[in-house]
Amino acid sequence: MTKPHFYWYVGLNWRLPIYGTEAPWLQNTVTHFQAKGIHVIDFANGFLEQEEYLKRIDEFSPDVVLLGMGMPKQEVLAEKIKTHCKNSNMIIICGGAIIDFLGGRFPRAPLFIRKAKLEWLFRLSKEPKRLFRRYVVGNVEFLWKVVLIKYFK
Repeated sequence: MTKPHFYWYVGLNWRLPIYGTEAPWLQNTVTHFQAKGIHVIDFANGFLEQEEYLKRIDEFSPDVVLLGMGMPKQEVLAEKIKTHCKNSNMIIICGGAIIDFLGGRFPRAPLFIRKAKLEWLFRLSKEPKRLFRRYVVGNVEFLWKVVLIKYFK
């Protein structure tokens, strides 16, 4: 979902909590969304216990939940939220670094790099130690598994 689509969807008076990253970037992102007219009902850093997020979601009954905790933490939490919560229509967005980008923690790649679909390479150049395993080793492992499944099933 592109940023304009996201703003349109959550601008429909949907209730949005934001969970991820840490201060001051989290607060910057909340301010960014509120300036766009988005109804942010709750926010918390990405370092709480899973039960705390579940309790908060039960309390606020959101329409959309934005998680920005990194892989695989946000995906594990999203699965718990989906199985725990009563609102089966709730949308859960695993946004990765989106909260950090909007909050000003990490720079986005220049537009020409994003249009070339190479933002991952830009991020790798900025944080090689943290992202090398995910982007280089992980992608090769994934492609190898696809080949094995496709041709040696």
